[in-house]
Amino acid sequence: MKLTIDQIPCDLDPSQRIALDYDAQDLADVRSGNKGHALRLRLPATRTNDRIFGFAAEPYTGQRFNAAQHTAVLSDGEAKLLQGSVRLLSAAYDSDPEGYLIEIRSGTSEWARQVAAEMFNTLGISFSGRLTPTMIRQTWTNNTPVKFFPVCRDEYTPELSSVELIPVERFLSVDDYHPFISAATVVQTLFSEAGYTLESDFLNGEFFRSLYLSGAYSSRDTNALRNRMDFLARRTTTAATTANSDGRVYANPYKSINSVGNFVETVNPNDQNDLGETLTDVFSNNHCFTVEDGEIVFRPMTSVTVAFEYHIRYITDHRILDRNRLKGIDSFYLGDGTEVQGALANRYADRRNSTKPAFQYRAIVFNHTEGNSYRLTCTVNGTAGHAIGEFDSRSALVTTPSGSTVTAPVLLCKAAGSTTYTTYTGDWALYDGYIGETGQTEVEMTVRTNPVTVTPTSPKTFSTIYFYGAEPGMKFSLSRQCTLRPDFTGAPGLNPDLFRGRRPAPRPQMGRTRRPAAPVQSALLHRRGNPHGLRRTGRRLLPPRPDLRLELPDRPLAADPAGRCGTGCGTCPHLQVPGGGRCGDPAERDPGRALRPVASGQ
Repeated sequence: MKLTIDQIPCDLDPSQRIALDYDAQDLADVRSGNKGHALRLRLPATRTNDRIFGFAAEPYTGQRFNAAQHTAVLSDGEAKLLQGSVRLLSAAYDSDPEGYLIEIRSGTSEWARQVAAEMFNTLGISFSGRLTPTMIRQTWTNNTPVKFFPVCRDEYTPELSSVELIPVERFLSVDDYHPFISAATVVQTLFSEAGYTLESDFLNGEFFRSLYLSGAYSSRDTNALRNRMDFLARRTTTAATTANSDGRVYANPYKSINSVGNFVETVNPNDQNDLGETLTDVFSNNHCFTVEDGEIVFRPMTSVTVAFEYHIRYITDHRILDRNRLKGIDSFYLGDGTEVQGALANRYADRRNSTKPAFQYRAIVFNHTEGNSYRLTCTVNGTAGHAIGEFDSRSALVTTPSGSTVTAPVLLCKAAGSTTYTTYTGDWALYDGYIGETGQTEVEMTVRTNPVTVTPTSPKTFSTIYFYGAEPGMKFSLSRQCTLRPDFTGAPGLNPDLFRGRRPAPRPQMGRTRRPAAPVQSALLHRRGNPHGLRRTGRRLLPPRPDLRLELPDRPLAADPAGRCGTGCGTCPHLQVPGGGRCGDPAERDPGRALRPVASGQ
């Protein structure tokens, strides 16, 4: 027999028996090709072998044999018996045994050649779902290979509210959540599709299963569309109004009350806002965005599938509903089936566990019943039962007495018709005295609608937008900082169907094109409802892979939940008022149901 390593003949030990076991029956089973062969040989420490292995047994050798890939061929005459990679297991001089112990491995490398020739987006990793806040939250705890996490962008600096001493409340939208694919699932699928079963304590361990690869939505070049039909529109004023009897405010230029007019007002770079600032960044290519009969309209030059990105900022009156939520405008409908149902977080700190002497607080009894009376007591300098206030309303101001320590506030309740006080078992809170039961909250959010088809003869209008969730008469003001612009990438908005996996075709096919993924930082955030809204978690990320993609199905997106308009036109996306009404009027749907888009399974 003859052995060569990197085509250099090696010296063999003539006394060593080399046995290669082959079974002719394996030729009848194609699965036998999944098995590899490994052979260990001990080579004598000759000058030839020393040069091949770089004098590996010397303590001060300048090279390491295993630092590079080497190929060994074992043959008998003209017959090649074994060929594969070789690695050095041990080397020794002046010992028993002496020489070099090597291992030759053949086969089991087909998976690597297949992986090198295929794109990651062709892997058979199946995932489907409707992109909603509920689905996003469920991926954090279920066993799906695709999860959606908010990305930590270190450059984001919270902006203080203009009406409160806390930051502006920022609602996270589905755009703030990025798709991530399990690294363990990717690796297991790579081997599985090559016909191998992978067994590894490390790959099946908790650490490796906590790694996720940043995926992406499919992308396309939109420069041509943007050059022809792009625009950026802004408001010039901050418009104020009040909520109607249903708690709604409209962005409709044709409504004279409970409306803030058009959502945006200008694309003219020479216009100024109500602060005297020139709006130099607004534009409209080829005048595709205009105002027609007092209504803002996007009329493209040709038929195009387009979504719209809204940056929304507003101030709403609120009332403290409970320790977690405020009652105020927290939801809105943007047309084309895009409805954002949010919840204003109660970000005020409950001071029951951190009371101070001679300090004013506001006590709020969330489930107050008319006719009940309350007495608030605390422990002063170690003596319990010191009364600091009595009241018979939902909220009242109380002042703690002076003393070295004031702790353990206890609320007592005297029910209507009763003569004795008992410990109140319902929910209540103690806030700083400057906080009122009612107030104002400033909110901002950036949200993209689902893509729709717009043509020159069927332009897109924006008069069906409305905001809701308030109590009747609550004040609402829409900020001059609101913007509107088109998105030609076809990226999913809120509530579309997502698809990940192979399609029934000879080769995996790409679906609709999607927006490129944004740069990703190696940290994740979950919304918690604390004053800063976010906290870090222990998930780990690997570098982004732009060829791991999620696709939308090649079919129309979700239809409007209330149906098409009653005129029978078949194309109008507007909702119909129950019982009749003109095309374009929004449906009177129940706004009472609220779901925070950024909840994290609290």
